[in-house]
Amino acid sequence: GDYELGVQLFEERKYEEAIQYFSLSISKGQRIVDAYFYWGRCLQESQNNSSALEKFKVAVQLDPNHFIGNFACGNTLVNLGRYEE
Repeated sequence: GDYELGVQLFEERKYEEAIQYFSLSISKGQRIVDAYFYWGRCLQESQNNSSALEKFKVAVQLDPNHFIGNFACGNTLVNLGRYEE
């Protein structure tokens, strides 16, 4: 499916292409939380921490128990120097 193709492209470091598949997965209602997480990872790997944080926050809002999403939010806030959030 789209999510799996996105993960494969992420692993190949083809981040812009991967984002397209994660977006498709979300629009089709497939693996939404994980797709937002990986979309954030793609943005993070592309040095776009502010946008990555927004995707991580969506993943955590959809699933507050998504451990890796919560970790990614915290890690990205530290990278942005936003310690108080």
